[in-house]
Amino acid sequence: MPAWQRLPFVSRLIVAAKDGDAKLRNILTDPSLLGADRSSGIGKLYPDSHNADVLNIAKEANAYCRQRWGISIKTALGSTCAVQIEAEPEAHLQGPTKETYWQRLKREGKLGFKAQPVTGNYDWRELARVMRDPGWGRYWHVDEAAAEADAR
Repeated sequence: MPAWQRLPFVSRLIVAAKDGDAKLRNILTDPSLLGADRSSGIGKLYPDSHNADVLNIAKEANAYCRQRWGISIKTALGSTCAVQIEAEPEAHLQGPTKETYWQRLKREGKLGFKAQPVTGNYDWRELARVMRDPGWGRYWHVDEAAAEADAR
C-alpha cells in the first residue's frame, strides 16, 4: 500500500485494537514481532522482500505511535494511556500518481456497461454451427420437430 494510504490505515488498526479487538491488540503488541530483526523473515511484511523499509504490521504500528504521539504501541494500547488515540482522516492523493488507461476510462465514464437493444430473432442453429458447438445438436431436432408441428 502506498505511504499516503498506510498512515490512515494503521491509525484505524490502532483505534480498533484500543476499542476492544483483543486479537488485533495481541498481534500489534506481540514481542516476537516487535523485537524481530529486519533481516529475518518475521521482521518484514513480505519475507522474500529485499527492502528493509517494509516492516511487519506490529513494527509499522509502533513506528506510527512513536512518530505521532511519542509513545510505544504497548503504551498506546494500554488502559492507562494519557494520549487521546484517534484515527486519521482518509488521505487524499498526495503527490503525482500515474493514472492507468482503465482508470482514465472509468473516470471519463467510458467504461460502464451500456445496454444493447435486442434486434430481431436469432437463429440459434446458425450460431451453434458457426461456434462449432456440438452440444447444440440436441436442440436442432427439437426445433425442427416444433417447426413441423407449427406448419401442420
